[in-house]
Amino acid sequence: MDTFKKVMAYGCRVCPLCWYARKHPKNWFGRFMQWHGKWCPVWKTWEEVYGEHK
Repeated sequence: MDTFKKVMAYGCRVCPLCWYARKHPKNWFGRFMQWHGKWCPVWKTWEEVYGEHK
């Protein structure tokens, strides 16, 4: 795994908005953040590194 990808994934992991969205995937904000993840390179990298998608 590339160090740059790990750093990007960590940025998403510690982001309070992303953290909340992953903990509450069924509320409006969680659904919005999943939608935004289609274009966000950091969100995509988090899914690639940690292999989680709800």
